[in-house]
Amino acid sequence: MIQKAKPIRLIVPLNQADQFEGFEVCEVFDTRQAYLEDCQIFYQDLFRSFTLIGVTGTKGKTTIAWWLTHALRQLGVGTAYIGTLGILDTELHKGVNTSVGLQTLIGELKKFKTLGIRSVVCEVSSQGLDQFRIPVQFFSVRIFTDLSEEHLDHHKTMQNYLNSKLMFFRGGQFYGLVLDRCAYKNQIEEASGQKMHQYGLGGKGRLPQFTLKDSLVGLELKSQLFHVCVPFCGFFNAENLLAVMETLLALGYSETEVRNVVEELPQVPGRMERVLHPNGASIFIDYAHSSQSLEFVLKSVWELKPAQLVLVFGCGGDRDPSKRARMGQSAALYADQIFLTSDNPRTEDPEKIMDAIQSGIGDHPGLCRVADRRTAIQKAVRLLKPEGVLLVCGKGHEDYQIVGNQRFHFSDKEEIEAVCRTLI
Repeated sequence: MIQKAKPIRLIVPLNQADQFEGFEVCEVFDTRQAYLEDCQIFYQDLFRSFTLIGVTGTKGKTTIAWWLTHALRQLGVGTAYIGTLGILDTELHKGVNTSVGLQTLIGELKKFKTLGIRSVVCEVSSQGLDQFRIPVQFFSVRIFTDLSEEHLDHHKTMQNYLNSKLMFFRGGQFYGLVLDRCAYKNQIEEASGQKMHQYGLGGKGRLPQFTLKDSLVGLELKSQLFHVCVPFCGFFNAENLLAVMETLLALGYSETEVRNVVEELPQVPGRMERVLHPNGASIFIDYAHSSQSLEFVLKSVWELKPAQLVLVFGCGGDRDPSKRARMGQSAALYADQIFLTSDNPRTEDPEKIMDAIQSGIGDHPGLCRVADRRTAIQKAVRLLKPEGVLLVCGKGHEDYQIVGNQRFHFSDKEEIEAVCRTLI
């Protein structure tokens, strides 16, 4: 006997049911939210088969997530990464969004399971939360870095931005971690109904000792202070490292295990990523593309008193123009030599973008405008003294340049390495 097929159930927005006669229709306020809720029920066994760790906040997500992934791998845990740098399982696959679509996530988790992966570290974006791409309730570790005015072209107000982030802390039981200088700890605890632990340099973390080549970072645990030495500089990297250490300790690893793995962590692509100049000078590639991020990076290097601090940067076209003068101000405050250049000009005139940035720089004796980014990098690398530092900021790991409506291959790292080879 042939069984009658079950009716197809359609989930549709409110007031559209009359367009689907003959189907079983469920009207909902938001179809993305309804899809997420259904997936969280249907795929709950899949989600629960992993330890899901999420990192959200304006800055620091990529570094913390990348380091946590590699630390867990060194501890013998099959771990995957999903975030700004792409998707890392047996190799790194390029991605489009920081937080992948829900259907993509489910597909990746199925693949991870066949690879024997047990933990997944995810960068969690506010857009991903707004669009219900994140199965929040299944994340057993949730980390909040901080919030700054960087994505207001999407969120319009800081309150909207914060509300999006708070979605990550509602539902399910989890271990929560928040940066100690973050102003939103109380709001997160109120939203989650749970205590948030803190990391950073103001509490159990101790002020690190920096050089251009490494940092000595201390963490207080049970009234005892233990130190790790890592090949990274910058107070923000010390904070990121403390987030990794606190998370590993919360997952049950010993002080010795934590120290051993964090001292072997790799560089994060495009996040204060070091390239050595043939004359011994230090070159760093960083994703800093807001005034606060740029100032953080510049100040952390400036405080180490290099003989020369050279900066290459620009601002993206068709994006928040209000930050351009502020980024110029940050540059003028610390850099000895500034190469003002292009950074994805898109449909805007690069010269007009540079005019806006220069309005914040003012009359700076070391300012040089070079619209072509390749030429700007070449000039900066050749100018660098043996005890100097060059920061190439804005694009980080990105390997493209958008001019008009076309995307061209362009990698800051490749360009730096190419000119360095000519100086050997």
